[in-house]
Amino acid sequence: MVVETAFRPANPTLRRAYGVAATAFLLVFVAWTRATWLGPLATRWFVDITSTLIPLGVGALAIARARHLPSERRSAWFLLGAAVLAWALGNMAWSYLELWAQRGIPVLERTVPFPSLADVGYLLLIPLAASALLIMVVGGTAVTTRMRTLLDGLLIASAMLFLGWALVLRPIVHYAIQQEGVLAQLVSLAYPMGDIVLLSLLILVATRVDRPVQASLAWLGLGLMCFTLADIGFWVQVAQGTYQTGSWSDPGWVAGFLIIGYAGLRPLPVVAQGVPRRPAWSSPRCRWCRSSWPPCPRSTWRSTKAASAPSCSGTPSSSSCW
Repeated sequence: MVVETAFRPANPTLRRAYGVAATAFLLVFVAWTRATWLGPLATRWFVDITSTLIPLGVGALAIARARHLPSERRSAWFLLGAAVLAWALGNMAWSYLELWAQRGIPVLERTVPFPSLADVGYLLLIPLAASALLIMVVGGTAVTTRMRTLLDGLLIASAMLFLGWALVLRPIVHYAIQQEGVLAQLVSLAYPMGDIVLLSLLILVATRVDRPVQASLAWLGLGLMCFTLADIGFWVQVAQGTYQTGSWSDPGWVAGFLIIGYAGLRPLPVVAQGVPRRPAWSSPRCRWCRSSWPPCPRSTWRSTKAASAPSCSGTPSSSSCW
């Protein structure tokens, strides 16, 4: 059974208006950063301020949405909103260090110290967003299903790690190793490793959430993917020594947060309370019941009633199966 949320911003007119405004702003953002309108200093002010205000608004929207959802979805969206707000606070610290603390230094010679207070906010996004995705995948499922999901996630993360190493991670890891101090090395490695974890969880969510929810969460997954790819692009440029505020990776962050905001305005189907949640890959019959070996204890115990035995809910703890 699937019901629609009563979240007021699900109004289609408001959602379309947001989509048009977000697309127009993203085009202006890309054009401004490419053309460096009004000079490098004005471009840095524009990028830093907008890159802070947008995630602040999106994080507040995600938390406001969480208040209108059932317990599992509420926790996931609350953590997602907290992750976006943490990133916004980190970017606020970055903006202060770049725009105000070094106001007497020429624009092109300004460098933000690393690690700094900004990295605390940036890095907090990774565990908070990962926790939100994990709740979407394993919330309300049986222990055995959670273990299977964990193993699948580890396999996906391993594949992503090898692929990322072959494509982009090698220069980032070499850059991190060359940093002075253990803290700087750990922080440098935490970013790409965290991005790999998020990408792996996105793939896991896409294959494990309930079918009615997959379409609604597609926008959320797209937003987080834009963010993680922009993050990896940023560190590739840092490792090459070519990053400046307004580089090609900055629109990816803005696009990611704008898409997450759009996902927060969409009506999200949720499983009604009292109805057991079943992953997209499972069938109405229990996988223990339909397996040939070992036989389900219920089937062995009541072999005379096997033909009329009711289907179980899909979890081994359910009374209709065990």
